[in-house]
Amino acid sequence: MSGRFSAATVVLWVLTAALLCRDCPSRAEQAPVKKAPRATSPEVAIRQALAKPVELKFVETPLAGVAKSLEKRLGIPIRLDRKALKDVGIGGDAPVTFQVSDISARSALELILRQLDLTWIIAPKALAITTPAEAETTLEKKVYDVANRFVQGSGSEKLDFDSLMDVITGCIQPTSWSQVGGPASIDVGLDLAGPKVLVISQTREGHEDIETLLADLLGARREKPGKGHAGRKQQKAGKAPPGKDRKAPSPEEAIRRSLSKPVKLDFKKTPLADVLESLEEKAGVQVVIDYRALDDAGLRTDMPVTVHVAGAKLRSALGLMLRPHDLTWTIAHEVLLITTPEEAETMLRAKVYDVSDLPAHRNQQDGRARDYDWLIEMITTGVQPLSWDAVGGPGSIAPFEAAGIEVLVVSQTREGHEEVEALLAKLRKARAKRALD
Repeated sequence: MSGRFSAATVVLWVLTAALLCRDCPSRAEQAPVKKAPRATSPEVAIRQALAKPVELKFVETPLAGVAKSLEKRLGIPIRLDRKALKDVGIGGDAPVTFQVSDISARSALELILRQLDLTWIIAPKALAITTPAEAETTLEKKVYDVANRFVQGSGSEKLDFDSLMDVITGCIQPTSWSQVGGPASIDVGLDLAGPKVLVISQTREGHEDIETLLADLLGARREKPGKGHAGRKQQKAGKAPPGKDRKAPSPEEAIRRSLSKPVKLDFKKTPLADVLESLEEKAGVQVVIDYRALDDAGLRTDMPVTVHVAGAKLRSALGLMLRPHDLTWTIAHEVLLITTPEEAETMLRAKVYDVSDLPAHRNQQDGRARDYDWLIEMITTGVQPLSWDAVGGPGSIAPFEAAGIEVLVVSQTREGHEEVEALLAKLRKARAKRALD
């Protein structure tokens, strides 16, 4: 029977093979096809990397070395726009001294480049360090679907595009728009149903400010739009909603809390840098010196400082310590920044103030209407009167209404915003007192 198999042998082999393969999955079951991960664009990858917390320390490190270090830490390509830097007399050997911990890479980069009067943009496939003048020529066009975001499908209500554009151009990079001779532009996008979107051409920084403003406007929406003017229900301070964990405070909120804490300072003719280092440890906040602003004003970080306070709030102690040396402070890029009053006046921020609970009046149709003009006059005459654009200053204020949103958008300095907040608090207190009488 050489070269042949008996029927019994064949049957035995078949049965054995069946038993062995009974529990074996098919190829498809054995190796399921995995979907290829969606490719992340270079821009998204850069933005994600910049959101990471970092701890940095550079002492007289060349700018090129700083860029290389950040490139390695963040895993993104970073290049110097050497032509633009050369035009302003800055080379890759420009020294950088900087130290922070546990702030976002974005904020750290902003603070580092601030020392050299530089900025950054997202160039094709890389983060580019360049000059503000060059960045202004690199505009990006974006489309903002504002109608769907603000009206929420209400067929009876339409978004006031003119009002929204006035808020954006008046409070975000006011001198950059084409209406006043700048390179940026803002237009309404139309379709068959009418205006739906805003088409905006702006710098990287401008778009970031616009996105923040739009998010803040939506955050001011009342829970039940159109029903009364009591405003959103406010959660009591320090209490988290039932069943929910408290959210960690934002870096700015954490600094503000520290500013309200009492401190003890006892220094006599101590170098400013040493005083600030000690203050940083005592108050638990990160303090960064605006070296460029101090240098422009002819001030040194080793200037002798004498201050004696006990039990005063950190906010007051800073004023007592800095004012005699023509210095001030502000909150920027997740740190407490020590700078000059002149520089602080250029650091404006747009904030949204919910005023839905403040006085309204009856209009001709016997309906309620918000008296924005009255509020605006109260603010612009009672807060930093010479700082507003109506009299040639940098600050601005504009009302905005949409479904459930009744706000004032104010662009002001840190000090200006604190005064606006205090004024609105007084108005609310007076209104509450009248309601009780």
